[in-house]
Amino acid sequence: MSKILSIETSIAVCSIAIHEDGKLLAISELHQDNVHGSKLVPLIKSLLQEADYSISSFDAIAVAQGPGSYTGLRIGVSTAKGLAFAHDLPLIGIDSLDGLGWQLVGQVESGSFIVPMIDARRMEVYAKVLDANGETIDPLKPVILEEGVFGDFLASGTVYFLGNANKKQRSS
Repeated sequence: MSKILSIETSIAVCSIAIHEDGKLLAISELHQDNVHGSKLVPLIKSLLQEADYSISSFDAIAVAQGPGSYTGLRIGVSTAKGLAFAHDLPLIGIDSLDGLGWQLVGQVESGSFIVPMIDARRMEVYAKVLDANGETIDPLKPVILEEGVFGDFLASGTVYFLGNANKKQRSS
């Protein structure tokens, strides 16, 4: 049995979760901009108390490694690295887009595409394209949202867009 404390700070949502053998046991999220630096550690402490865990009961610490907000990533990775080092735990870096996209793996029909996107400001996003099984079809890259940018995928099957750049994509 492996227990993992997961930290996500690559976007405006600050999220902490406890997983055991791939199953979500507990989660706490703050949907506020620019609070990661002041709220991350208290959020971790609060979730651990609620779930009756201590850091020493984990087998590893997982953290979003980007792409995303530079400041948010720096705060999350620094906190995760400090906890992992202090408690002699392995540190696992997770691609932010894979973490986002894998929410739909096993829930969408075969032949469809999953496009996780993170806002990169202006009309640009960080995106990748996954198939229904979570395999990368088009790797992570910055994408300028212009008409037809995902046209080949839309013409080939159902496309599921997810992430904090959906509103942007809808308007392009």
